[in-house]
Amino acid sequence: MARRRSRRKNKAPAWVAALLAVGMAFAYGYQWLVQSGQIEDVLGIYPEPVSIAEELGDAIAQVHIIDSGQADCALVLTREKTLLIDTGLSENADKTAAYLRDAGVTRLDYVISTHPHADHIGGMQTVLEQFPVDTILTAPIQSGGESDNSAYRRMVETALETGTALETVSAGEAFPLAQGVTLTILGPEEELEDINENSVVSRLDCGEVSFLFCGDIGREAEELLAESGADLDADVLAVPHHGSAGSSTREFLAEVTPQIATISVGLGNDYGHPTPEALERLHEAGADIFRTDINGTILLATDGQQLSIQTEKGGAAA
Repeated sequence: MARRRSRRKNKAPAWVAALLAVGMAFAYGYQWLVQSGQIEDVLGIYPEPVSIAEELGDAIAQVHIIDSGQADCALVLTREKTLLIDTGLSENADKTAAYLRDAGVTRLDYVISTHPHADHIGGMQTVLEQFPVDTILTAPIQSGGESDNSAYRRMVETALETGTALETVSAGEAFPLAQGVTLTILGPEEELEDINENSVVSRLDCGEVSFLFCGDIGREAEELLAESGADLDADVLAVPHHGSAGSSTREFLAEVTPQIATISVGLGNDYGHPTPEALERLHEAGADIFRTDINGTILLATDGQQLSIQTEKGGAAA
């Protein structure tokens, strides 16, 4: 019986392994610097991001509910102006900035700071440093009050450094974003002590299709909005306060009558968001529910009459 001859594998010299390691480190580092906007892709390795016009296609507006964990961040694209509503957490800011660039964003006309909590404006410094921003829209902030915190002061300092205007908004103000697309400020109706209840509430009208963004408001602000006579009826509701038990009351939902409800929430978060109570009320209101913890980033597009929805990971959550 013939003996099988063993074959010895030739081991690559140590210098080859080291060279490969250096090459891979360079590639990853180069990719990160390009995608974070810190250097230009002079090697031409990575494709140019699409333009906003290409991204929109036949739509007059797109709303991106960006998956930013237990935080809030929404991007509004139109043919004329761009709007970012909150910026999410600071630890996800580079990822958010990369998402904006991939969507064709090179500058932002408006950024709304709904309220000065880190899960809503923690990424503001990165956004302001990586994109030219014309104006930040904020709720009234009392100097020395609870809202005048480190997150707010850091935002103000970065705005001053980057030459970004800060504008305090009030209910009734309107901001045209494109032909047939208008953002209207609905709240706060009055200055409230609680930071969450004092969130900027805005309505986006795109032809016959409407969106309502609520920050972290709860029962108190919801009641004031309902009593104010403001037009709260909307096709899409960005659910207040990540679906907490104290928000999305039946009375409020009866005014909004949403067809679609989006919830910005982190998987397995410590707060139990969205709560069973909020989900039950949303179901009772007849809304189809989409959640960033289950569906990933949620993309809604409208031509002013019809509304389409795509999700990163799948269909309706519930």
